[in-house]
Amino acid sequence: MTLNEMLTVLWRRKWLMAAIVVVTMVVAVLLVQRQVPTYESGAVVRTSATVAEAAGVSQLAGVPVEVSPFVLLSDGKLSQIVAEAEPQLAEVSPQEVEIVPDELYGMERLYVDATATSAEDAQALAQAYAAALVSQIDAEVARAIVELTEQRDSALAEAQDLQAEALEDPEDSIVASRLADALGRYGGARESVRALESGGSSASVQVMATPGELTGADTTTILAIALLSGLVAAIGAALLRDQFDPRLRGEAEAERLTTLPVVGDLAFDRGVRRTHDTLPVTRTQATALAESLRSARSALQVLLPSEHAAFVMTSVEPGDGKSFASANIALAWARAGRNVILVGGDLRRPSLETYFGAAAMGPGLAEIMQEGLEAGKGPTRSSVEARLKSTDFRGLRVLPSGTPPADPADLLANSSVADVVAVLRSLADVVIFDSPPSLRLVDASLIAKHTDGIAVIAWDGRTHRDHLVETVEGLSLNGLQILGVILNGAKRRHPRSYTPYYVKSSTPPSRLRGVTRRLGRSDDDTDRALDALVKDAPHDAGPRRARSHGGGTQGSPEPTSGDHEHSPRR
Repeated sequence: MTLNEMLTVLWRRKWLMAAIVVVTMVVAVLLVQRQVPTYESGAVVRTSATVAEAAGVSQLAGVPVEVSPFVLLSDGKLSQIVAEAEPQLAEVSPQEVEIVPDELYGMERLYVDATATSAEDAQALAQAYAAALVSQIDAEVARAIVELTEQRDSALAEAQDLQAEALEDPEDSIVASRLADALGRYGGARESVRALESGGSSASVQVMATPGELTGADTTTILAIALLSGLVAAIGAALLRDQFDPRLRGEAEAERLTTLPVVGDLAFDRGVRRTHDTLPVTRTQATALAESLRSARSALQVLLPSEHAAFVMTSVEPGDGKSFASANIALAWARAGRNVILVGGDLRRPSLETYFGAAAMGPGLAEIMQEGLEAGKGPTRSSVEARLKSTDFRGLRVLPSGTPPADPADLLANSSVADVVAVLRSLADVVIFDSPPSLRLVDASLIAKHTDGIAVIAWDGRTHRDHLVETVEGLSLNGLQILGVILNGAKRRHPRSYTPYYVKSSTPPSRLRGVTRRLGRSDDDTDRALDALVKDAPHDAGPRRARSHGGGTQGSPEPTSGDHEHSPRR
């Protein structure tokens, strides 16, 4: 997929993408509103090497002490001290305190981190727990000094007593041994007390707690991340949706799937649907739809014989716009000075009366075929001419469908169809058959095998790809000459630089700006001029040189229950 194709897909799925982004942002806002902000503050406590060592063995100079910060925190000792020193902090909820040793200095440097719902509470908690830790360590060291002092004094008293006994009996080895032990204990306790008393502070708050900082991302960052995530998800969803979308997208895809040329892409015109204009080719104002209909006519003219041409217009499914295209292309041919007959070949659900009123009603093709079947011979020129009806447009006549028969396929399988086509060829320069859709019906094939070819109409963005392929393959298996595909409802636009070619040279610049997106003049002179250009072109030039390139969009609701052909089902 090229960048241009990707951008086209994203633009086509813009509303899906917008919905995903909006939902993502709404969810993010709701989560932000429900989220309780948390702030974190920390203090640093320094301990002496002696205390750091004692924290690991729970002994200080042989005296059992509890100076491990993890034990003090887990057994609630620090919480009790904080509650006694700072009663108001007991009401702070939720709160979380953590003591972490430094990676380099270990237990000699402790980080006291506190989390609360406000910056002030987090600071107060961190400071209170740091102070409680220092207080508890100091208390334990002081207790150890007291106990060591008692041990020293006890050992000294014992040594003095034993020394008196030794003086009385110098030869008593037991007394001498006990005296040495007492002196040893005395010396050890004295050195431990001296070391603890002269070693400085056993613990202190090295870094005071500061006002807490907001943890996690702030609201702006969260919303920015949500927006970015929503966009990424929207783009992914749009591309994924397009990959699984079975609908036909554009001229290039139609050509790739069918290996047929796209001989016309009829621009989707919202004005047609809004004004119920069934024959936009008759407009006097410039429109992309009218010009694309003329371009489709010109492309078909290149492919068809120059005189007495006959072809069939069919579609993939009902609602693709075959009758709309048939009526307007026939009228475009007539306005170019050709003698045209439009035949209501749809004997199941005729709809040409939508476009030409009474001229497309009454006895017609069905009656001609029925009479030929009963008579056992083909229709005469006079019987066909008697059924032709003139329209309000010069050069265009209509052969109505007639009364719908019980089985249209059996009626059209009659050999007299060839005779009807031959008679109609002799009566006109161009004969166009408006036939039923061909995906599940054979009516169009039965008529087309007696004509110069068949054109298949599909709706851009609505017709399923596999349905188009199945239709084309079915027509090919019947041995029909497929002229090409006509895309209805095309979305492509012309460059604005084309505007001056489709407006009168006397048009003021202010009016030029107003018709920037509308192409084509619908007066007879312009039609004939375009027709002459195409007629003079060599017939082996191929349909691509006369391809319709309409832009915009098209749609007009059908007032009947027939095809609804130029009304998008959305």
